[in-house]
Amino acid sequence: MTSTWADGPMLGFDLETTGKDPFAARIVTASVVTVGVPNPRGLNWLTDVGGEVIPDEAAAIHGVTTEHARTHGRPLREVVSELRTWIEEAWSRMIPVVGHNIAYDLTVLAAEIARFGGEPLTVRGPVIDTLVLDRALNRRRGKGAHTLTSACRVYGVELSEEDAHSAYADALAALRVAWKIARRYPQVGCMSLRDLYTWQKSQYREWADEWGAYLVSIGRVDDEPREWPIRRLP
Repeated sequence: MTSTWADGPMLGFDLETTGKDPFAARIVTASVVTVGVPNPRGLNWLTDVGGEVIPDEAAAIHGVTTEHARTHGRPLREVVSELRTWIEEAWSRMIPVVGHNIAYDLTVLAAEIARFGGEPLTVRGPVIDTLVLDRALNRRRGKGAHTLTSACRVYGVELSEEDAHSAYADALAALRVAWKIARRYPQVGCMSLRDLYTWQKSQYREWADEWGAYLVSIGRVDDEPREWPIRRLP
């Protein structure tokens, strides 16, 4: 079979946070997973949320309470710096950073960097968002059918209910889904990483425009951002 970008090095990336708003959410746990390199490995971080409180609804999803984070976590500033180093090192080597709805994770990281007064996080290399890919290639599945759990089910990737919403398990699952997509859809798998990035950007914009039009049609406000893979900070 023809080789694809998924046969080369990739870096999986996922965060678990305090909430859904990427501009306000604080990082609770984080993971990066490398594949396709001589010494593949995964790294995990737990942050000390400091004065922040992890809402009960967020803790119910990822299992980390405020008390546990404060007792066992590392300073958030240090974790943010190390995550940035991993992401930018991958980009410097043109290794794609992979995640499911990675625009959320990268925006959260960018917002955390801004809080600590760092230079803005900008995309300097390949990004692969399995949510954007899956949604573009399977639009008929409809709203709500493109979660990572659903994508794993569709592409035959194992992700148990117990593992879902673990940063490490989600990062690894996104890598496996990306590989499966590249194999199932050779027209996507055989793209160059540059072309793939451009195509994802256009597919995200197309989806956002359609979703925005739908919201307007039912009388709701269209506030869907059009930026991908990092939303413009307010």
